[in-house]
Amino acid sequence: MDRSRPHPNLEMRNLEIRNLEMRNPEIANRQSPIALACPVCFGSVEPVVRESMNAGIFVLLGVTAIVLGCFLRFFVTLARRSRESAHLIEPAPRERAA
Repeated sequence: MDRSRPHPNLEMRNLEIRNLEMRNPEIANRQSPIALACPVCFGSVEPVVRESMNAGIFVLLGVTAIVLGCFLRFFVTLARRSRESAHLIEPAPRERAA
């Protein structure tokens, strides 16, 4: 099966849905998810597009990992500073038991 183009029946269905949308906008809210899918979801993707999407995904994962790492370092630093400065705070006086 040639994956470079979507199935003709699927193209026809998309055209029918678009025509219905123009006549009745309320139908747009009740569409199935496949009607709104992009060509990537249909499998008609060129290798260059696929490689670019994968690179974009890895870049976003990298940025997410860096941000989470910064949060982790911030909280570890707060915990360390809190532990180091605990001796500066005077403990509350204890009450004697009667």
